[in-house]
Amino acid sequence: MRTQTLSILLSDLQGYTERQARSSRADQARDLELHEQLLRPVFLAFAGQIVKTMGDAFLVCFESPTNAVLAAVQVHKQLERHNREHAAAAGGPLRVRVGIATGEVARDDRGDVFGDAVNLAARLQASAEPGAVWLAESTFLAMNRNEVQAFEVGARVFRGVPHEVKVYRVLDDWLQAQPALTVAQLQQALAPVARDARRTRRIALWAVLVLVVLASIVAGVAWGRGDERSPQQRFAANPADLASADAWLRHETASLYQAEQNGTMPTVYREGRIAALLREHAALLGARAPFRTLQLVYLLANEPLAPEVPALCLTTVRQLPELRDDPAFVALLRATVDYAGKEPASQAIYRQALDVVMGG
Repeated sequence: MRTQTLSILLSDLQGYTERQARSSRADQARDLELHEQLLRPVFLAFAGQIVKTMGDAFLVCFESPTNAVLAAVQVHKQLERHNREHAAAAGGPLRVRVGIATGEVARDDRGDVFGDAVNLAARLQASAEPGAVWLAESTFLAMNRNEVQAFEVGARVFRGVPHEVKVYRVLDDWLQAQPALTVAQLQQALAPVARDARRTRRIALWAVLVLVVLASIVAGVAWGRGDERSPQQRFAANPADLASADAWLRHETASLYQAEQNGTMPTVYREGRIAALLREHAALLGARAPFRTLQLVYLLANEPLAPEVPALCLTTVRQLPELRDDPAFVALLRATVDYAGKEPASQAIYRQALDVVMGG
């Protein structure tokens, strides 16, 4: 791995979990495609390198901290313009939370990034209000403060971050006064994206051919020795096999508990694997108890102060009595109550949830 000092931007679509619950698969796909179309050109216009997308989230690296903050501002401006022009759109307005942190990160051969700055950007994003841009002190001090107006929010303690962090926020009035990029500027940024897409489609075609060959080999082996597939593999082969789906989801939940205990949850969050699982299977499995449990554990471990999460937690524990007999969940909920102390309204809801779990 090589190391670089970069500014890490993480954006997340507000209320995507709730939007999923009341949307068809076609609506979900349309939301994600629109989210991608609106945000990707902005990041490219400010020389950002998109490390990965996680459905409703972007992880982007910038060499310039000023560019990172200006890109975040433009993200909000583009969404504001879209929301004005489509005020009657189904599903309501699109809004994101954005967190940015600057520091030394490690990059692997695939371009993925690891380090405290990545973890801190994720925590800032989870705490930010929709429409806001939160900055770590490292970003605030490194950026050109003549180009961006920001103010100090105060010192915060974030789960998984070993020290107190001084947090800044882009001034709302200044952000609102900024003009949105023109359509011509966004189109100019789209040119390299189109070339990359054509190259990606060629690579994808070869990948499909390779997968077909591998599937044939696996099928031949299984034919001779019986079905030794994992629950996930059985469900993938037969989506009607809900017993295998439940077993797979329970295994993933156990893995999350383990990650929370051994401190590897930030890596799980960055990888986006669980977020993708929840997004892709919500339509078929979203009403099942193991799915809802996995979803809640993931949110409590990563975004407990996101606006919709406390109420979702209270609703879920009321409807899933089996959570009361899960000591790992009870421990996670207790830790969440303590962590939410800086947000009294959220903490009050989590206390209600804990009372339900404890039979109060």
